[in-house]
Amino acid sequence: TGGLTISEDLGSRAIRDFYAPGGEDFFAHLVARDAFLAGNDLLYMGNILSTDSENTFASLAKSLDFFTQKYIEDTAFAARVDEALVRILTQKFRLYPSFSLAMVRPSITGLDDIGQNQEASFSVAQNAATLISPSIKDLDTVLPFPPTLDERLIFITDTQNTLTASALPEAILHLYGDEGGEQVNEANLSAHSFDDFLATLDNPEDTFFESSLRQADWVILSLASLESLPTLRQLLAENQTLLREKKIILFSFTTPYALDATDISKLTAYYGLYSYTPPFLEVSARLLFKELTPVGAAPVSIAGIGYELDTVTQAAPDQLLTLNLALPLETFPTPAADAATPAPTAIPMFQIGDTLSVRTGAILDHNGNLVPDGTLVIFLLQTGGEGGIQQLIETQTSGGIARADFQLDQTGLLDIRVASGEATISETLRLDISDEGIGAAVTIIPPITAEAATPIPTSFPTATPRPSPYLNEGKLRARTWLIAFFLWFFGALIAYFAGKNAESTRWGLRGALSTLLGGLVAYNYLALGFLPAETITANGIPGIIAFIIGGELIGWILAWLWMRRSA
Repeated sequence: TGGLTISEDLGSRAIRDFYAPGGEDFFAHLVARDAFLAGNDLLYMGNILSTDSENTFASLAKSLDFFTQKYIEDTAFAARVDEALVRILTQKFRLYPSFSLAMVRPSITGLDDIGQNQEASFSVAQNAATLISPSIKDLDTVLPFPPTLDERLIFITDTQNTLTASALPEAILHLYGDEGGEQVNEANLSAHSFDDFLATLDNPEDTFFESSLRQADWVILSLASLESLPTLRQLLAENQTLLREKKIILFSFTTPYALDATDISKLTAYYGLYSYTPPFLEVSARLLFKELTPVGAAPVSIAGIGYELDTVTQAAPDQLLTLNLALPLETFPTPAADAATPAPTAIPMFQIGDTLSVRTGAILDHNGNLVPDGTLVIFLLQTGGEGGIQQLIETQTSGGIARADFQLDQTGLLDIRVASGEATISETLRLDISDEGIGAAVTIIPPITAEAATPIPTSFPTATPRPSPYLNEGKLRARTWLIAFFLWFFGALIAYFAGKNAESTRWGLRGALSTLLGGLVAYNYLALGFLPAETITANGIPGIIAFIIGGELIGWILAWLWMRRSA
Protein backbone atom coordinates (compact mmCIF):
# COMPACT_ATOMS: atom_id res chain seq x y z
CA THR A 1 0.00 0.00 0.00
CA GLY A 2 3.02 2.30 0.29
CA GLY A 3 4.83 4.25 -2.41
CA LEU A 4 7.92 3.39 -4.37
CA THR A 5 11.51 3.93 -3.31
CA ILE A 6 13.81 5.10 -6.08
CA SER A 7 17.59 5.09 -5.80
CA GLU A 8 19.83 8.03 -6.63
CA ASP A 9 22.08 7.95 -9.69
CA LEU A 10 24.13 4.81 -9.13
CA GLY A 11 26.56 5.91 -11.84
CA SER A 12 27.37 9.23 -10.13
CA ARG A 13 30.84 10.27 -9.10
CA ALA A 14 29.87 10.13 -5.42
CA ILE A 15 28.85 6.46 -5.64
CA ARG A 16 31.97 5.59 -7.62
CA ASP A 17 34.26 7.30 -5.09
CA PHE A 18 32.52 5.44 -2.26
CA TYR A 19 32.85 1.99 -3.82
CA ALA A 20 36.21 2.51 -5.53
CA PRO A 21 38.28 5.06 -3.62
CA GLY A 22 41.60 5.81 -5.22
CA GLY A 23 40.63 4.34 -8.58
CA GLU A 24 40.03 0.76 -7.43
CA ASP A 25 37.88 -1.69 -9.38
CA PHE A 26 34.22 -0.69 -9.68
CA PHE A 27 31.51 -3.25 -10.46
CA ALA A 28 28.03 -2.08 -11.44
CA HIS A 29 26.22 -5.30 -10.53
CA LEU A 30 27.43 -5.12 -6.90
CA VAL A 31 26.34 -1.51 -6.58
CA ALA A 32 22.91 -2.38 -8.00
CA ARG A 33 22.59 -5.35 -5.63
CA ASP A 34 23.40 -3.23 -2.56
CA ALA A 35 20.98 -0.49 -3.62
CA PHE A 36 18.18 -3.03 -4.12
CA LEU A 37 18.81 -4.79 -0.81
CA ALA A 38 18.79 -1.37 0.91
CA GLY A 39 15.08 -1.11 0.02
CA ASN A 40 14.97 0.59 -3.37
CA ASP A 41 12.29 -0.64 -5.79
CA LEU A 42 13.56 1.24 -8.84
CA LEU A 43 17.30 1.48 -9.57
CA TYR A 44 18.49 4.50 -11.54
CA MET A 45 21.70 3.25 -13.11
CA GLY A 46 22.59 6.44 -15.01
CA ASN A 47 25.82 6.26 -17.02
CA ILE A 48 27.25 3.55 -14.83
CA LEU A 49 30.44 1.95 -16.09
CA SER A 50 32.09 -1.13 -14.63
CA THR A 51 35.83 -1.62 -14.68
CA ASP A 52 35.38 -4.87 -16.62
CA SER A 53 33.03 -3.40 -19.24
CA GLU A 54 33.64 -1.35 -22.35
CA ASN A 55 30.59 0.89 -22.02
CA THR A 56 27.43 1.54 -20.05
CA PHE A 57 25.38 -0.90 -22.16
CA ALA A 58 27.74 -3.75 -21.35
CA SER A 59 27.67 -2.82 -17.64
CA LEU A 60 23.86 -2.89 -17.61
CA ALA A 61 23.77 -6.23 -19.45
CA LYS A 62 26.09 -7.84 -16.89
CA SER A 63 24.01 -6.39 -14.03
CA LEU A 64 20.81 -7.87 -15.51
CA ASP A 65 22.49 -11.25 -15.95
CA PHE A 66 23.63 -11.14 -12.32
CA PHE A 67 20.12 -10.31 -11.08
CA THR A 68 18.64 -13.12 -13.20
CA GLN A 69 21.06 -15.69 -11.82
CA LYS A 70 20.54 -14.41 -8.26
CA TYR A 71 16.77 -14.63 -8.67
CA ILE A 72 17.02 -18.27 -9.77
CA GLU A 73 19.43 -19.42 -7.05
CA ASP A 74 18.39 -17.33 -4.01
CA THR A 75 14.77 -17.72 -2.90
CA ALA A 76 14.99 -14.87 -0.35
CA PHE A 77 16.32 -12.54 -3.05
CA ALA A 78 13.59 -13.71 -5.42
CA ALA A 79 10.94 -12.93 -2.81
CA ARG A 80 12.23 -9.38 -2.46
CA VAL A 81 12.18 -8.93 -6.23
CA ASP A 82 8.58 -10.14 -6.34
CA GLU A 83 7.58 -7.73 -3.57
CA ALA A 84 9.17 -4.81 -5.40
CA LEU A 85 7.44 -5.86 -8.62
CA VAL A 86 4.06 -5.91 -6.88
CA ARG A 87 4.62 -2.36 -5.59
CA ILE A 88 5.66 -1.15 -9.06
CA LEU A 89 2.66 -2.74 -10.80
CA THR A 90 0.32 -1.45 -8.11
CA GLN A 91 1.46 2.11 -8.73
CA LYS A 92 1.18 1.67 -12.50
CA PHE A 93 -2.39 0.43 -12.29
CA ARG A 94 -3.21 3.39 -10.08
CA LEU A 95 -1.79 5.81 -12.67
CA TYR A 96 -3.33 4.34 -15.81
CA PRO A 97 -6.92 3.18 -16.46
CA SER A 98 -5.66 0.23 -18.49
CA PHE A 99 -2.19 -1.23 -18.65
CA SER A 100 -1.43 -0.99 -22.39
CA LEU A 101 1.43 0.53 -24.35
CA ALA A 102 -0.74 3.19 -25.96
CA MET A 103 -2.08 4.26 -22.58
CA VAL A 104 1.18 4.42 -20.64
CA ARG A 105 3.29 6.03 -23.38
CA PRO A 106 3.00 9.84 -23.22
CA SER A 107 2.03 11.81 -26.27
CA ILE A 108 4.92 13.15 -28.32
CA THR A 109 3.28 16.56 -28.33
CA GLY A 110 4.02 16.89 -24.62
CA LEU A 111 7.76 16.82 -25.19
CA ASP A 112 7.70 20.42 -26.34
CA ASP A 113 6.43 21.53 -22.91
CA ILE A 114 9.28 19.94 -20.95
CA GLY A 115 11.40 22.60 -19.27
CA GLN A 116 9.14 25.45 -20.36
CA ASN A 117 7.52 26.10 -17.00
CA GLN A 118 9.91 28.83 -15.84
CA GLU A 119 7.99 29.51 -12.64
CA ALA A 120 8.30 25.89 -11.49
CA SER A 121 11.97 25.77 -12.52
CA PHE A 122 12.75 28.94 -10.60
CA SER A 123 10.94 27.57 -7.53
CA VAL A 124 13.04 24.39 -7.68
CA ALA A 125 16.25 26.42 -8.02
CA GLN A 126 15.29 28.74 -5.17
CA ASN A 127 14.50 25.86 -2.81
CA ALA A 128 17.70 24.05 -3.78
CA ALA A 129 20.05 27.01 -3.20
CA THR A 130 22.22 26.16 -0.19
CA LEU A 131 24.53 28.37 1.84
CA ILE A 132 27.43 26.06 2.66
CA SER A 133 29.68 28.63 4.36
CA PRO A 134 29.40 30.69 6.49
CA SER A 135 26.32 29.88 8.56
CA ILE A 136 23.15 31.77 7.78
CA LYS A 137 23.40 33.72 11.05
CA ASP A 138 26.92 34.92 10.16
CA LEU A 139 26.18 35.82 6.54
CA ASP A 140 25.12 39.41 7.28
CA THR A 141 28.30 39.89 9.29
CA VAL A 142 30.73 38.84 6.54
CA LEU A 143 28.55 40.21 3.70
CA PRO A 144 26.47 43.06 5.10
CA PHE A 145 25.80 44.67 1.68
CA PRO A 146 25.53 43.53 -1.96
CA PRO A 147 27.82 44.96 -4.67
CA THR A 148 27.37 48.68 -5.23
CA LEU A 149 27.25 50.63 -8.48
CA ASP A 150 30.87 51.80 -8.30
CA GLU A 151 32.40 48.44 -7.29
CA ARG A 152 34.15 46.25 -9.84
CA LEU A 153 33.24 42.57 -10.23
CA ILE A 154 35.31 39.89 -11.94
CA PHE A 155 33.63 36.61 -12.94
CA ILE A 156 35.91 33.57 -13.29
CA THR A 157 33.95 30.61 -14.65
CA ASP A 158 34.64 26.93 -15.12
CA THR A 159 33.71 26.35 -18.78
CA GLN A 160 34.53 22.62 -18.93
CA ASN A 161 30.84 21.84 -19.52
CA THR A 162 28.32 23.97 -21.39
CA LEU A 163 28.49 26.86 -18.90
CA THR A 164 29.92 29.97 -20.57
CA ALA A 165 32.01 32.68 -18.95
CA SER A 166 29.38 35.31 -19.75
CA ALA A 167 26.35 33.38 -18.46
CA LEU A 168 26.27 34.69 -14.90
CA PRO A 169 27.27 38.30 -15.80
CA GLU A 170 24.48 38.38 -18.38
CA ALA A 171 21.96 37.18 -15.79
CA ILE A 172 23.12 39.94 -13.42
CA LEU A 173 22.89 42.63 -16.12
CA HIS A 174 19.39 41.45 -17.01
CA LEU A 175 18.24 41.75 -13.40
CA TYR A 176 20.29 44.69 -12.11
CA GLY A 177 21.70 46.49 -15.14
CA ASP A 178 20.11 49.23 -17.24
CA GLU A 179 16.97 47.14 -17.60
CA GLY A 180 16.62 46.32 -13.92
CA GLY A 181 17.18 49.39 -11.77
CA GLU A 182 20.79 50.25 -12.69
CA GLN A 183 22.34 48.65 -9.61
CA VAL A 184 25.45 47.60 -11.54
CA ASN A 185 27.54 49.30 -14.18
CA GLU A 186 28.32 47.06 -17.15
CA ALA A 187 31.72 48.71 -17.50
CA ASN A 188 32.64 47.44 -14.03
CA LEU A 189 32.02 43.78 -14.95
CA SER A 190 34.68 41.54 -16.47
CA ALA A 191 34.23 37.89 -17.44
CA HIS A 192 37.00 35.29 -17.65
CA SER A 193 37.28 31.52 -17.70
CA PHE A 194 39.53 29.14 -15.82
CA ASP A 195 41.37 28.68 -19.14
CA ASP A 196 42.21 32.41 -19.14
CA PHE A 197 43.94 31.96 -15.79
CA LEU A 198 45.88 28.93 -17.03
CA ALA A 199 46.92 30.87 -20.10
CA THR A 200 48.55 33.56 -17.97
CA LEU A 201 50.70 30.87 -16.34
CA ASP A 202 52.02 29.83 -19.76
CA ASN A 203 52.42 33.42 -20.96
CA PRO A 204 53.55 35.76 -18.14
CA GLU A 205 53.49 38.72 -20.52
CA ASP A 206 49.72 38.45 -20.79
CA THR A 207 48.66 40.65 -17.83
CA PHE A 208 45.04 41.31 -18.82
CA PHE A 209 43.63 38.69 -16.44
CA GLU A 210 45.88 39.75 -13.58
CA SER A 211 44.99 43.42 -14.15
CA SER A 212 41.25 42.65 -13.98
CA LEU A 213 41.75 40.59 -10.83
CA ARG A 214 43.80 43.33 -9.19
CA GLN A 215 41.18 46.04 -9.87
CA ALA A 216 38.20 43.96 -8.75
CA ASP A 217 36.40 44.44 -5.43
CA TRP A 218 34.39 41.21 -5.83
CA VAL A 219 35.65 37.90 -7.22
CA ILE A 220 32.79 35.64 -8.36
CA LEU A 221 33.89 32.04 -8.98
CA SER A 222 31.69 29.46 -10.72
CA LEU A 223 32.58 25.75 -10.51
CA ALA A 224 30.71 23.48 -12.94
CA SER A 225 32.69 20.22 -12.71
CA LEU A 226 34.99 18.52 -10.24
CA GLU A 227 37.61 18.12 -12.97
CA SER A 228 38.30 21.87 -12.63
CA LEU A 229 38.82 21.73 -8.86
CA PRO A 230 42.68 21.64 -9.13
CA THR A 231 42.55 24.80 -11.25
CA LEU A 232 40.35 26.51 -8.67
CA ARG A 233 42.74 25.59 -5.87
CA GLN A 234 45.70 26.82 -7.91
CA LEU A 235 43.92 30.10 -8.59
CA LEU A 236 43.26 30.67 -4.87
CA ALA A 237 46.77 29.62 -3.83
CA GLU A 238 48.80 31.65 -6.33
CA ASN A 239 46.85 34.88 -5.90
CA GLN A 240 46.60 35.11 -2.11
CA THR A 241 48.07 38.61 -2.02
CA LEU A 242 45.70 39.95 -4.67
CA LEU A 243 42.65 38.27 -3.09
CA ARG A 244 43.38 39.28 0.50
CA GLU A 245 41.08 42.32 0.72
CA LYS A 246 38.46 41.17 -1.78
CA LYS A 247 35.09 39.49 -1.33
CA ILE A 248 35.36 36.01 -2.84
CA ILE A 249 32.09 34.25 -3.67
CA LEU A 250 31.96 30.67 -4.98
CA PHE A 251 28.88 29.26 -6.71
CA SER A 252 29.21 25.49 -7.02
CA PHE A 253 27.01 24.14 -9.82
CA THR A 254 28.26 20.61 -9.17
CA THR A 255 28.61 18.37 -6.11
CA PRO A 256 29.52 20.57 -3.11
CA TYR A 257 31.56 18.17 -0.98
CA ALA A 258 34.89 18.22 -2.85
CA LEU A 259 36.32 21.35 -1.21
CA ASP A 260 38.18 20.82 2.07
CA ALA A 261 38.34 23.12 5.08
CA THR A 262 41.43 24.92 3.73
CA ASP A 263 39.69 25.68 0.42
CA ILE A 264 36.55 26.96 2.13
CA SER A 265 38.53 29.16 4.54
CA LYS A 266 39.72 31.25 1.57
CA LEU A 267 36.15 32.08 0.53
CA THR A 268 33.90 34.83 1.86
CA ALA A 269 30.76 32.87 0.97
CA TYR A 270 30.19 29.45 -0.60
CA TYR A 271 26.86 28.52 -2.22
CA GLY A 272 25.66 25.20 -3.63
CA LEU A 273 23.32 25.38 -6.67
CA TYR A 274 23.70 21.87 -8.17
CA SER A 275 22.80 22.94 -11.74
CA TYR A 276 23.75 25.71 -14.17
CA THR A 277 20.52 26.02 -16.15
CA PRO A 278 19.12 29.60 -16.54
CA PRO A 279 16.82 29.44 -13.45
CA PHE A 280 19.78 28.44 -11.26
CA LEU A 281 21.91 31.23 -12.73
CA GLU A 282 19.13 33.71 -11.95
CA VAL A 283 18.97 32.45 -8.36
CA SER A 284 22.76 32.84 -8.12
CA ALA A 285 22.48 36.47 -9.23
CA ARG A 286 19.73 37.17 -6.69
CA LEU A 287 21.79 35.52 -3.93
CA LEU A 288 24.78 37.70 -4.81
CA PHE A 289 22.66 40.83 -4.51
CA LYS A 290 21.03 39.55 -1.26
CA GLU A 291 17.60 39.54 -2.82
CA LEU A 292 17.02 35.92 -1.80
CA THR A 293 17.80 34.02 1.38
CA PRO A 294 19.14 30.49 0.75
CA VAL A 295 16.73 27.97 2.25
CA GLY A 296 18.16 24.69 0.94
CA ALA A 297 20.10 22.12 2.95
CA ALA A 298 23.01 20.10 1.59
CA PRO A 299 21.80 16.63 0.50
CA VAL A 300 25.23 15.08 1.13
CA SER A 301 27.85 15.20 3.87
CA ILE A 302 30.43 17.98 3.54
CA ALA A 303 33.56 17.20 5.54
CA GLY A 304 35.03 20.66 4.94
CA ILE A 305 32.44 22.28 7.24
CA GLY A 306 31.83 19.32 9.54
CA TYR A 307 28.39 18.71 8.04
CA GLU A 308 27.44 15.06 8.53
CA LEU A 309 24.20 13.99 6.89
CA ASP A 310 23.65 11.19 9.41
CA THR A 311 23.75 13.77 12.21
CA VAL A 312 21.72 16.62 10.73
CA THR A 313 18.91 14.28 9.65
CA GLN A 314 18.40 13.09 13.22
CA ALA A 315 15.80 14.70 15.45
CA ALA A 316 16.74 18.22 16.53
CA PRO A 317 17.34 18.26 20.32
CA ASP A 318 15.62 21.61 21.05
CA GLN A 319 12.17 20.70 19.76
CA LEU A 320 9.11 19.67 21.78
CA LEU A 321 7.93 16.16 20.93
CA THR A 322 4.14 16.14 21.09
CA LEU A 323 1.90 13.14 21.77
CA ASN A 324 -1.66 12.45 20.65
CA LEU A 325 -4.10 9.59 20.51
CA ALA A 326 -3.99 7.74 17.19
CA LEU A 327 -7.75 7.81 16.72
CA PRO A 328 -9.55 6.30 13.71
CA LEU A 329 -10.16 8.61 10.78
CA GLU A 330 -13.21 10.81 11.19
CA THR A 331 -16.29 10.03 9.10
CA PHE A 332 -17.63 13.00 7.22
CA PRO A 333 -21.34 13.74 7.67
CA THR A 334 -23.77 13.53 4.78
CA PRO A 335 -25.58 16.68 3.53
CA ALA A 336 -28.72 15.59 5.37
CA ALA A 337 -26.78 15.21 8.58
CA ASP A 338 -25.26 18.68 8.12
CA ALA A 339 -28.66 20.28 8.58
CA ALA A 340 -29.12 18.62 11.96
CA THR A 341 -27.49 19.84 15.13
CA PRO A 342 -24.07 18.19 15.30
CA ALA A 343 -23.53 15.87 18.22
CA PRO A 344 -20.65 16.70 20.55
CA THR A 345 -17.48 14.73 19.95
CA ALA A 346 -17.21 11.90 22.44
CA ILE A 347 -14.14 11.89 24.68
CA PRO A 348 -12.29 8.55 24.34
CA MET A 349 -12.34 6.57 27.59
CA PHE A 350 -10.10 3.61 28.38
CA GLN A 351 -10.36 0.63 30.74
CA ILE A 352 -8.36 -2.44 31.62
CA GLY A 353 -7.95 -4.63 28.52
CA ASP A 354 -8.20 -1.78 26.00
CA THR A 355 -5.47 -0.97 23.48
CA LEU A 356 -4.16 2.58 23.63
CA SER A 357 -2.79 3.78 20.29
CA VAL A 358 -0.44 6.76 20.54
CA ARG A 359 1.33 8.79 17.88
CA THR A 360 3.81 11.62 17.92
CA GLY A 361 3.49 14.92 16.16
CA ALA A 362 5.81 15.77 13.28
CA ILE A 363 9.44 15.19 14.30
CA LEU A 364 11.90 17.59 12.65
CA ASP A 365 15.61 17.24 11.96
CA HIS A 366 18.35 19.86 12.41
CA ASN A 367 17.44 21.46 9.08
CA GLY A 368 13.80 21.87 10.03
CA ASN A 369 12.63 19.05 7.73
CA LEU A 370 10.79 15.88 8.68
CA VAL A 371 13.17 13.19 9.88
CA PRO A 372 13.73 10.37 7.37
CA ASP A 373 11.52 7.32 7.46
CA GLY A 374 12.99 4.67 9.73
CA THR A 375 14.29 7.12 12.35
CA LEU A 376 14.33 5.36 15.73
CA VAL A 377 11.79 6.62 18.28
CA ILE A 378 11.47 5.30 21.83
CA PHE A 379 8.19 5.41 23.77
CA LEU A 380 8.62 5.23 27.54
CA LEU A 381 5.68 3.85 29.51
CA GLN A 382 5.85 4.31 33.27
CA THR A 383 3.30 2.93 35.74
CA GLY A 384 2.85 3.89 39.36
CA GLY A 385 4.18 7.46 39.05
CA GLU A 386 7.81 8.42 39.69
CA GLY A 387 9.95 5.43 40.57
CA GLY A 388 7.40 2.99 39.12
CA ILE A 389 7.86 0.26 36.55
CA GLN A 390 9.18 1.39 33.19
CA GLN A 391 8.67 -0.17 29.78
CA LEU A 392 10.42 0.87 26.54
CA ILE A 393 8.88 0.41 23.12
CA GLU A 394 11.07 1.07 20.09
CA THR A 395 9.49 2.02 16.80
CA GLN A 396 10.39 3.91 13.62
CA THR A 397 9.02 6.97 11.90
CA SER A 398 6.97 7.03 8.74
CA GLY A 399 6.30 10.43 7.21
CA GLY A 400 7.99 12.07 10.20
CA ILE A 401 5.55 10.47 12.69
CA ALA A 402 5.93 7.44 14.98
CA ARG A 403 3.17 5.27 16.41
CA ALA A 404 2.94 2.72 19.21
CA ASP A 405 0.22 0.54 20.75
CA PHE A 406 -0.03 -0.12 24.48
CA GLN A 407 -2.07 -2.90 26.07
CA LEU A 408 -3.67 -1.58 29.27
CA ASP A 409 -3.24 -4.51 31.66
CA GLN A 410 -2.54 -2.66 34.94
CA THR A 411 -4.48 -0.27 37.12
CA GLY A 412 -3.14 2.95 38.53
CA LEU A 413 -1.32 5.93 37.10
CA LEU A 414 0.20 5.49 33.64
CA ASP A 415 2.51 8.01 31.94
CA ILE A 416 3.80 7.84 28.35
CA ARG A 417 6.69 9.94 27.05
CA VAL A 418 8.70 9.80 23.84
CA ALA A 419 12.30 10.46 22.77
CA SER A 420 14.30 10.27 19.56
CA GLY A 421 18.07 10.52 19.76
CA GLU A 422 19.02 13.79 21.46
CA ALA A 423 15.42 15.04 21.30
CA THR A 424 14.15 14.23 24.80
CA ILE A 425 11.77 17.12 25.59
CA SER A 426 8.39 15.44 25.45
CA GLU A 427 4.80 15.95 26.45
CA THR A 428 3.38 13.38 28.87
CA LEU A 429 0.25 11.42 28.03
CA ARG A 430 -1.32 10.41 31.36
CA LEU A 431 -4.13 8.02 32.33
CA ASP A 432 -5.36 6.91 35.75
CA ILE A 433 -6.78 3.43 35.19
CA SER A 434 -9.36 2.43 37.82
CA ASP A 435 -9.92 -1.13 39.01
CA GLU A 436 -13.66 -0.45 39.33
CA GLY A 437 -14.37 -0.57 35.61
CA ILE A 438 -14.64 3.21 35.27
CA GLY A 439 -13.25 4.58 32.01
CA ALA A 440 -10.28 6.93 32.21
CA ALA A 441 -9.70 9.90 29.93
CA VAL A 442 -6.30 10.84 28.56
CA THR A 443 -4.60 14.00 29.81
CA ILE A 444 -1.77 15.68 27.90
CA ILE A 445 0.73 17.31 30.27
CA PRO A 446 3.33 19.75 28.88
CA PRO A 447 6.94 19.33 30.04
CA ILE A 448 8.08 21.22 33.11
CA THR A 449 10.35 24.05 32.08
CA ALA A 450 12.54 26.21 34.26
CA GLU A 451 10.88 29.49 35.16
CA ALA A 452 12.29 32.57 33.58
CA ALA A 453 14.86 34.26 35.74
CA THR A 454 13.60 37.37 37.50
CA PRO A 455 15.13 40.36 35.74
CA ILE A 456 17.38 42.64 37.76
CA PRO A 457 15.51 45.93 38.34
CA THR A 458 17.13 49.09 37.07
CA SER A 459 15.89 51.03 40.12
CA PHE A 460 15.42 49.68 43.61
CA PRO A 461 12.32 50.52 45.65
CA THR A 462 12.77 52.18 48.98
CA ALA A 463 12.60 49.62 51.75
CA THR A 464 9.70 50.05 54.18
CA PRO A 465 11.19 50.70 57.64
CA ARG A 466 10.26 48.32 60.41
CA PRO A 467 8.33 49.93 63.28
CA SER A 468 10.59 50.72 66.26
CA PRO A 469 9.59 49.48 69.74
CA TYR A 470 11.05 52.73 71.23
CA LEU A 471 9.72 55.42 68.85
CA ASN A 472 6.37 56.07 67.18
CA GLU A 473 6.67 58.62 64.35
CA GLY A 474 9.52 60.31 66.25
CA LYS A 475 7.75 60.25 69.63
CA LEU A 476 9.14 58.37 72.64
CA ARG A 477 7.28 55.20 73.58
CA ALA A 478 6.85 53.52 76.98
CA ARG A 479 9.84 51.26 76.54
CA THR A 480 12.03 54.33 76.11
CA TRP A 481 10.80 55.67 79.48
CA LEU A 482 11.74 52.36 81.10
CA ILE A 483 15.28 52.59 79.71
CA ALA A 484 15.50 56.22 80.87
CA PHE A 485 14.41 55.15 84.37
CA PHE A 486 17.31 52.72 84.67
CA LEU A 487 19.71 55.40 83.42
CA TRP A 488 18.41 57.86 86.06
CA PHE A 489 18.69 55.28 88.82
CA PHE A 490 22.21 54.08 88.06
CA GLY A 491 23.42 57.60 87.26
CA ALA A 492 22.12 58.95 90.58
CA LEU A 493 23.55 55.96 92.46
CA ILE A 494 27.02 56.47 90.95
CA ALA A 495 26.90 60.21 91.71
CA TYR A 496 25.86 59.51 95.31
CA PHE A 497 28.80 57.24 96.05
CA ALA A 498 31.20 59.61 94.29
CA GLY A 499 30.07 62.60 96.40
CA LYS A 500 29.98 60.60 99.64
CA ASN A 501 33.52 59.33 99.16
CA ALA A 502 34.77 62.76 98.15
CA GLU A 503 33.16 64.87 100.95
CA SER A 504 30.18 63.53 102.87
CA THR A 505 26.78 61.90 102.65
CA ARG A 506 25.13 65.32 102.19
CA TRP A 507 27.22 66.04 99.06
CA GLY A 508 26.53 62.50 97.87
CA LEU A 509 22.78 63.21 97.98
CA ARG A 510 23.25 66.63 96.28
CA GLY A 511 25.28 64.95 93.46
CA ALA A 512 22.66 62.23 93.03
CA LEU A 513 19.80 64.75 92.82
CA SER A 514 21.71 66.97 90.36
CA THR A 515 22.47 63.96 88.15
CA LEU A 516 18.83 62.82 88.30
CA LEU A 517 17.66 66.33 87.46
CA GLY A 518 19.98 66.49 84.40
CA GLY A 519 18.67 63.15 83.12
CA LEU A 520 15.02 64.23 83.61
CA VAL A 521 15.59 67.49 81.75
CA ALA A 522 17.21 65.63 78.81
CA TYR A 523 14.36 63.10 78.62
CA ASN A 524 11.64 65.76 78.71
CA TYR A 525 13.50 67.79 76.09
CA LEU A 526 13.14 64.82 73.70
CA ALA A 527 9.61 63.94 74.83
CA LEU A 528 8.35 67.49 74.19
CA GLY A 529 9.98 67.56 70.74
CA PHE A 530 12.14 70.68 71.13
CA LEU A 531 14.67 71.34 68.37
CA PRO A 532 16.80 69.42 67.45
CA ALA A 533 14.96 66.50 69.09
CA GLU A 534 14.01 64.96 65.71
CA THR A 535 17.67 64.77 64.69
CA ILE A 536 18.52 62.93 67.90
CA THR A 537 15.57 60.52 67.78
CA ALA A 538 16.31 59.78 64.10
CA ASN A 539 19.41 57.87 65.32
CA GLY A 540 17.18 55.52 67.29
CA ILE A 541 17.63 54.28 70.82
CA PRO A 542 21.46 54.69 70.86
CA GLY A 543 21.06 58.43 70.25
CA ILE A 544 18.42 58.73 72.97
CA ILE A 545 20.60 56.90 75.52
CA ALA A 546 23.60 59.07 74.69
CA PHE A 547 21.53 62.29 75.06
CA ILE A 548 20.12 61.25 78.50
CA ILE A 549 23.57 60.24 79.78
CA GLY A 550 24.87 63.59 78.51
CA GLY A 551 22.18 65.41 80.56
CA GLU A 552 23.12 63.42 83.67
CA LEU A 553 26.80 64.29 83.21
CA ILE A 554 25.92 67.99 82.98
CA GLY A 555 23.94 67.72 86.22
CA TRP A 556 26.77 65.89 88.01
CA ILE A 557 29.37 68.46 86.80
CA LEU A 558 27.23 71.32 88.15
CA ALA A 559 27.02 69.52 91.52
CA TRP A 560 30.79 68.98 91.53
CA LEU A 561 31.45 72.69 90.83
CA TRP A 562 29.00 73.64 93.62
CA MET A 563 30.87 71.36 96.02
CA ARG A 564 34.26 72.95 95.12
CA ARG A 565 33.03 76.50 95.65
CA SER A 566 31.70 75.59 99.12
CA ALA A 567 34.93 73.92 100.25
